[in-house]
Amino acid sequence: MDQGGFQLRRALFLLCLGFVVFGLAAVTAPGGAKAADDITFDAFYGKWKGNAVAEEPPGSFLGFTSRDLDIVIGPKGNGFNLNWTTIIYPEEEGKEVRRRNATIDFVPSGKAGVFQAVGREDPHSPAGYVWARIQGQTMRVNSLTIDDRGLYTLQVYKRTLTGRGMELNFVSITEDQPQRSVKGRLVKVSN
Repeated sequence: MDQGGFQLRRALFLLCLGFVVFGLAAVTAPGGAKAADDITFDAFYGKWKGNAVAEEPPGSFLGFTSRDLDIVIGPKGNGFNLNWTTIIYPEEEGKEVRRRNATIDFVPSGKAGVFQAVGREDPHSPAGYVWARIQGQTMRVNSLTIDDRGLYTLQVYKRTLTGRGMELNFVSITEDQPQRSVKGRLVKVSN
């Protein structure tokens, strides 16, 4: 079997395994996918500001970078909207500051406590397959993409409410290899 065929089968296997594990979690959790002590998405509504530090894997030329974060979460129809802006400061002087912005609308998926991103239902598209759920005090947004070679990338954004605001933990994994992690803190500046 050629390497490309193997990678595609592996990615499909991992995708199916993920759906099986997620399905089992949804069936075994009290009340479906939403456990009794889970909060709801509206607990995250508001405008949040903070900062974070990204760490590249060992051997990467990037190392650590700092970033400013703006996140706005609010109701939209029978779902919610998530908008975030990240300003990335370069490690080296003379390089440009980068700005990234994303907006995603989420709607109920038909599974208890799980929301599907509108227009992001195909892991083979550049937008990927994106879904959100609440786990305890954490809003978890997952993004799965599969490239033309069959290699997958999974990005996981965990936004956890704390007594002091919100903690952000992000990880990007490609073919079981960590690519980047980001840890940050945000405070709510308005409803």
